[in-house]
Amino acid sequence: MRYVYQDQNHEWIGPYTMEELRQLHLNGIIKPDTPTMVEGGNTTVLFKDLWSKLRIHILRRKLHAKGPRRFARTDPPSADAVGRAEPLSLDG
Repeated sequence: MRYVYQDQNHEWIGPYTMEELRQLHLNGIIKPDTPTMVEGGNTTVLFKDLWSKLRIHILRRKLHAKGPRRFARTDPPSADAVGRAEPLSLDG
């Protein structure tokens, strides 16, 4: 998907990929409150909102790709095992 952004002269600039928009933001060209729009679209979204939605979408895709999380059930250590534990050394 490609996007355009509105510059200070209210002209639409682009299209750019989301990564290109992110680089423009990191370089200070696009501000969080800069209007953006999907190429060919008619609904403007502030860059900060577009970036936030995209990050949530990416995280959901990553979680879905990993599948459901499974947790191993472990029994707590016995009292005598806890007493025999060696102290953890932070020196190396």
